Amino acid sequence: MRIRSEKVPKEIPDHNVWNDCWYDEKRKAFVTFNKYFEESTNSRTREIQIQYEKEIGNTNSGIIIEEEKVQFKFGYPVILQKDLKQRDTWFFLPTMTDDMLTEEIVLARIKPKSQNDAVLYETESEQWITVGTDGFKMCEKENEISDKLGLFPSVPIEELKSLFGRK
Repeated sequence: MRIRSEKVPKEIPDHNVWNDCWYDEKRKAFVTFNKYFEESTNSRTREIQIQYEKEIGNTNSGIIIEEEKVQFKFGYPVILQKDLKQRDTWFFLPTMTDDMLTEEIVLARIKPKSQNDAVLYETESEQWITVGTDGFKMCEKENEISDKLGLFPSVPIEELKSLFGRK
């Protein structure tokens, strides 16, 4: 199943689309609307980005990333970034929807086998469930998968919603 954001140009073939990210065959680069990349301090000052925006004629055209910087994990394009502890970590280019999150992906975020297997990603669903003392947050789908895998002490979602005044 392919999830396709309305931000993706219609002429991009489905096999080159991952929600709000796509592969641009002409430019040999990936384009993403992931807020992590859009809000990154130097994302719009890179030469490739300036050229891309000039060609497109729009500064709201997403963030372009060179093909050679991208690899694939779990069937999605990723790029090596630094996490909060300045460790190399794979970051997903697309914004992840609940349907895109699998046990393997959530496990690689919450409890990776090694740092080389660690991933980070943005989710479309709000990450409002705080776990542990370090402020780690999960969305409801991640919490559901975490409960199934026994990764954290489980609190029923309805109880969490009640505690935090959520519907």
